[in-house]
Amino acid sequence: MAKPLHVLIVEDSEDDTLLLIRNLRKAGYEPKYKRVDTKTAMISALNKRKWDIVIADYVMPHFDGLEALRMVKERNVDIPFIVVSGSIGEELAVQAMKLGAQDYIMKGNLTRLIPAIERELQEADVRRKRKEIEIAFMESEKAKKLVLDNMLDIIIYRDKDMKTVWASKSYSKRLKLSDEETVGRLCYKARFDREKPCEDCMRYKTLKTGISGEQVTESPLDGKIFLNRYRPVFDDAGDVIGVLEVAQDITERKRAEQKIQDSYRKLEMVFGETVNALASILGKRDPFTQSHQRHVTKLACTIAERMNLSQEKIEGLRLAGLLHDIGKISIPAEILTKPARLTDAEYRIVKTHAQHAYDILKDIEFPWPIADIVLQHHERLDGSGYPQGLTKSDILPEAKILAVADVVEAMS
Repeated sequence: MAKPLHVLIVEDSEDDTLLLIRNLRKAGYEPKYKRVDTKTAMISALNKRKWDIVIADYVMPHFDGLEALRMVKERNVDIPFIVVSGSIGEELAVQAMKLGAQDYIMKGNLTRLIPAIERELQEADVRRKRKEIEIAFMESEKAKKLVLDNMLDIIIYRDKDMKTVWASKSYSKRLKLSDEETVGRLCYKARFDREKPCEDCMRYKTLKTGISGEQVTESPLDGKIFLNRYRPVFDDAGDVIGVLEVAQDITERKRAEQKIQDSYRKLEMVFGETVNALASILGKRDPFTQSHQRHVTKLACTIAERMNLSQEKIEGLRLAGLLHDIGKISIPAEILTKPARLTDAEYRIVKTHAQHAYDILKDIEFPWPIADIVLQHHERLDGSGYPQGLTKSDILPEAKILAVADVVEAMS
């Protein structure tokens, strides 16, 4: 039986939306979805119903995934948010994760989509149950004891002097002490000294009324990584009388994030090696063209830096520069190296190299539109270029930069 799933899809492409829905149905879900591609539509969708998950493209003409993510977070609702994009670099992916996205997936690698959705739905369910337990904790002394005895997360209540008043059993187990021995201790960092406060304790003592916070720390006991959330506790007069802290073990999550970053760096290395291999193939036939590509690349990247383009765009431009003449591998060597002026027929053959380069590169899943940049590097703003006769805004900015660098290097 198909599992119902309410999906909010932030996407400007109907075809890409249908592809996502098709993948969900194949995985045994019965998705009820809404596609939005503007801020107004996003607000309307969030107001009308509660969604199980949000899947968002990163870049759209009138809206973007990060703005959609901010809107979800501003509402303080716990909805898993996954970025699915055709091209997103490590810098942007990390930014999305910092803002609260649970995962990012390339459109060319949708095999990761279903496992990511299933994982995030399970974690959302765990968070919901944890929230229910927290509510029960506040409502019932009996529930409080039950939770404290069974909670995996560490929960600690400290008085205004930052001494432990009570704590969950997970706290005493971690310290390998009895429940009675944990009472009165300043914190786990002061395990062997009940009088000397640690940096955390001193920070808690300076909390202002109404301020809460969180901090990621590495335990000196065993190197585990914890997300510590804390909030002041007030009396009826509004004075701070203590602090409640919840410490969650996020070691595995941090390791998973590190694996993602390591995988991305390896992918970048593979891209670089692929580009160098392709460029070297052309160099075997025409050393001059290989040298020309390197010089054009250096000039194009310098121009891009002076234009204050992002490092991600500059990296894409660098790879496109190293490959922009790869299509000349299909041009007869006697034409490429001809010392005299080319005939009209020969020049028409040379002009096909941009299309040949596109055909070679189009099926390689670069994080940047490398094939399109290379295809357009002989286009001109007035439409006199080739192979498509594009004009002005129809030409990619990277292709415009590459065209300028190509002409200047050829002339020099």
